[in-house]
Amino acid sequence: MKKIFILLTSLICSIGSIWAQESETNTSLIITATKKFNQRFSAMGYVENRVYDFFSRQKTFIVGLEGGYRFVPSVKADVGYYCMTLRNKTRHRLITGVTGDMKRGAFTLSWRERFQYSFNPNEPILRSRIQGKYKIADTSLSPFTGIELHNDFSKAFAFNHVRYNLGCEYSLSKSSALSLSYSFRDYRQAANLHLLSLTYKLSL
Repeated sequence: MKKIFILLTSLICSIGSIWAQESETNTSLIITATKKFNQRFSAMGYVENRVYDFFSRQKTFIVGLEGGYRFVPSVKADVGYYCMTLRNKTRHRLITGVTGDMKRGAFTLSWRERFQYSFNPNEPILRSRIQGKYKIADTSLSPFTGIELHNDFSKAFAFNHVRYNLGCEYSLSKSSALSLSYSFRDYRQAANLHLLSLTYKLSL
């Protein structure tokens, strides 16, 4: 299992190195901590440090807090606040959305609609994401893939960009997991972005 995870890590890093010459490449280290208070209410803390070109230059530092309410086992609503520091400038963001999950055996399909409003400059965006995740039997690995569309409300719901995601989650224990992912962001009218992310998830 560990050999598979290491191989996937090497493959994603190799892809990122090749494409870095054609567009911008960022690397993110992320930590999330989630606390479930009961069957319905939960909270999540988020910290991300993003850098240019494989740790060569600092880009963005993000901290956030979300609250979630589960209407039924398969549908959850959330609200949250994020503070982003970019080149010594601070930007604030509010989010709200709904996520629905459908499980069939080892496969989980999720659909999320999220509205985010970023300040300075003001930017209202609707993010629509579909993601599939599969738990490999007799292993701690769960590969996933998805696509997310961003549409700008301030420009008559015009297309902003699309994100293609691919990754794998490795369960360390019942309360923690490590996730490695690659995201290609196609901005069409701007430079594309390749993002490699390593995420540590903790359940409190």
